[in-house]
Amino acid sequence: MEGVILDDQFLTEEEIDILSNWGTIPLFLHSSGNSYKKGREYAYDSINLHHTLVPRRDDGGGDPFEVTSSLYYDVLLPILDRFCATAGVEYSEVLRCAINITFPTNSKYIVDPHTDHAVPHHLLIIYLNASDGNTVFFKRKTLDQTLLKSEDLEEEGVLLEIPPVRGRIVAIEDGSTVHTAKPCTEGYRAVLVTTFR
Repeated sequence: MEGVILDDQFLTEEEIDILSNWGTIPLFLHSSGNSYKKGREYAYDSINLHHTLVPRRDDGGGDPFEVTSSLYYDVLLPILDRFCATAGVEYSEVLRCAINITFPTNSKYIVDPHTDHAVPHHLLIIYLNASDGNTVFFKRKTLDQTLLKSEDLEEEGVLLEIPPVRGRIVAIEDGSTVHTAKPCTEGYRAVLVTTFR
């Protein structure tokens, strides 16, 4: 897939340890990690834990930039700056940054195939543990508003599937590529997701 950077050696062991030290990072329950259409209402059959470093910003940039975790300045910002300098990517703002921890579920995907923002953006995923629950990128570049079910995108085909490896980073130049993650089947799956432009 064009515009993808995959690197298993970019992060230091210390950076990975800090980002995955569950004894010191406050985690919050989020019960809407997976949705599926049931009649006219959405039903949720999975839960996840999260730690937000930068809350999701309005796509129009109207919301003020807010940092809600010291991990942003202490760990993420140096990683993001180093990554962008190495990859030759310029950025002006972070749109969202959060650690997400998911657990086994009976669903096909952790969340329905989606794009993170309506505006052009980059996507950086940092895997914090080895697990199953591959990240899946579809051939479709945008998500039609009429597509409400995960299985509707199966016809579009999978473009790329990436297994979680502890310390692996995946950077997607075009964040408008529709993506999701398969659920893990045992243990947990932990990622730090950052969107920026």
